[in-house]
This record gives sequence, C-alpha cells and structure tokens, in this order.
Amino acid sequence: MGSKQVVVLVGGAGYLGVSTVLRSVEKKLVGEELSFFVAARRRSVKRRRWAREILKRAGTSLILGETIEPSMIEGVSPDVVVYMAGKPGGERGKVWEAHYGLLKRLFNAIGSVGARLVYVSSIAVRADLSRDPPGSIVYEEEEHLSGEGRFETYHSESKAEGERLTASYRGRWAILRPGLILGWMNPHLEWKLLKMACRLHLVPHSPYAPVVRWWKAADAILKAVEGELDGRWVHVVEERGMREVLQEECGLSRSLAVNVHPLAGIGRLAGRGSPLRLGWSILRKKHYYRSRFLTL
Repeated sequence: MGSKQVVVLVGGAGYLGVSTVLRSVEKKLVGEELSFFVAARRRSVKRRRWAREILKRAGTSLILGETIEPSMIEGVSPDVVVYMAGKPGGERGKVWEAHYGLLKRLFNAIGSVGARLVYVSSIAVRADLSRDPPGSIVYEEEEHLSGEGRFETYHSESKAEGERLTASYRGRWAILRPGLILGWMNPHLEWKLLKMACRLHLVPHSPYAPVVRWWKAADAILKAVEGELDGRWVHVVEERGMREVLQEECGLSRSLAVNVHPLAGIGRLAGRGSPLRLGWSILRKKHYYRSRFLTL
C-alpha cells in the first residue's frame, strides 16, 4: 500500500466496520499500513458494546457524537473515507438518511481533505434486468446506473441515490455492491435464522441468492481502500452457491437443502421498507451475480 493511510469508517460501529478492522488485523495491516478511525453516533456504539470492545482492542480510534458531523472528517483529515452507514429496512425517512442524507452532509468535508471515497451500496441497486432473461449472469453495468429500472424498496432506491452522489465526487471514488453478508458478527435477523437452521443441519438454498462471507466483503473494502477499484461500481459476491458457502461456514459435511423461494415470496406482500421485500426483489428475478473486477 505504500505509506501509512488514515481511514475513516463512517458508520463503522456495526458488523461490517468490525469485519473490516478484524480482517486488517489478520493481514497485519493495522499499525503498519492502515490507521482506522470510526465515526459513529454515541448511542449506536453504546448499544453495540461487543463492537466497541473489538474495535478498541484492535487499536481503532472512535470519533463519537450525538450525530455524525463534517468536523469528524475534517478533524482527522483522512486519506480514505469508507461510507458504510446503512439500514436494511425501516421508515423511508430513516433509510434515506442512512444511505444518502448523511453522505450529502459530509460530502464537502470529504472533498476538502481530498480523501478517496468508498461507498458501500447493495446488490439490489442493479434494478434494470429487463435485457437479461432469468438464469442469466449479471455483471456490472457498462455505464453507471444505466437503463431504466424500478426500485422495489426504500433500501435500493436510497442506495442508488447514494451511488449517484458518490459518482459525482470530483476526487477518487469506488462503489461496492455486496450481496447478503454472512458472518457471526451480523446482527440482522436473516443471519440469526441461518445459524438456527445450520444447528438443525438445514441449509437454506437458492442458486440465485448473491452471498458473500464477512472476510471476503472486508477484502473487497480493503482493495477499494488501496485504490484498486477506483472509478468502478463492483458486485461483491462469491461465485459459489448459497448452499456450498453456508455448509462451509457452518462446518457441515452433510445437510438438507431447504428452498427459500416460498419464504421469500412473502416479501411480495411486505411494505417497501421491509427487509423481506428486499430479499424478494433480488430472488424473484432469478439471476446469477458476478463481477468483472473481483474474484471471491
């Protein structure tokens, strides 16, 4: 990576921020090549004591406030800002604030210090699949957010707006679109259900579910931090199927596959702020996701 880089993780007190820091420790990058700061709301860190302890043990500095302010960026003057604040669902205003509103308020501060901007988006932002029949392999667009697509959820439409803002940045930028991130640190309901199923040797299965394990998602973020993905919007997904990845993650040699499509179908009836609808919006199109720029 060259000289030591200062990296600010905006909203980095969640499982993805912790994953990135832990992966950097494993690769012996922290202290030698990277120095991490986490900008987060004080109440977010308070309710995630496990995250705070892991980050502190890894030597990560916490920049806390009642809200995340531009001064948190300007005070550190980082080389890289990784924007990973996010909500899988909820009220429209809160989802938009997490994925776009906060970034907009920080935008000028990021530019003023000349930092590289890395935006963690979602695989669901690839909305226009009209030219790709079911069963097709879907890669990144030839042009950013090309084509006409209808976003099914607040999550995807607000992430798209965050992508547009990032792509307008005058400095160096990269956009990452992870699938479902699997890992023990993920507090979301879907991972808790997956762990429960694994204990029963039942593995949810869908050939069309784009998944990525936490450490591989972290590796993608580190590549973006290095500058390897500048000017690109990149699918962060594993090429192996959901069942194979889960069997390995759960340490199972044998398992019974359970089709998740009937359950995902319930999402069609859910509101646009529901994580169930987000899952349905991805699975119903029956596409395989791959990347031209990453092999995971």
